[in-house]
Amino acid sequence: MKITEETPDTLRLDYIPWGISLALVAFVLLFIGIGIAALARGDWGSGFWTILFGGGIGGVALVLFAERTQFVASRPAGTVALRRRTLRGFAEERRPLTDIAGAVVEVTRRDVGDRHVRSRLNAVISRPALVLTDGSHLPLRAAYSTGDDAARAVAAIERWLRA
Repeated sequence: MKITEETPDTLRLDYIPWGISLALVAFVLLFIGIGIAALARGDWGSGFWTILFGGGIGGVALVLFAERTQFVASRPAGTVALRRRTLRGFAEERRPLTDIAGAVVEVTRRDVGDRHVRSRLNAVISRPALVLTDGSHLPLRAAYSTGDDAARAVAAIERWLRA
């Protein structure tokens, strides 16, 4: 997550999945293009099924995985908002700022293949999460990822909460 605003009154973090979204759009367009080329050659069956399955699978993946997430903490409003926008719609969860005890990096391990696969594929993946006063966690992102984005987001949240 990227820090887009950090003031004494407001903290805003954004995650926009440009890479996966553009890759999935390219996937869909590729299969639609291949299908249209087959249709233009007169191969109706192949063209139709290529568009339907190739474009359809990519379209479904785009709908499922392209999710913009925004975290906004506001001292004047006394709230924390977690907003998620997908192609399926918009959802917002608001909580009082007093419900937030802190933030943590949730960590898991991605195991790929058998023991002969290179160890760099067996990566530690993480996501940022809020710690609520009841001890439960509220993940800021649905998916885990590699890199230090989660740690930077948690550091920003902890710094803002302590200020």
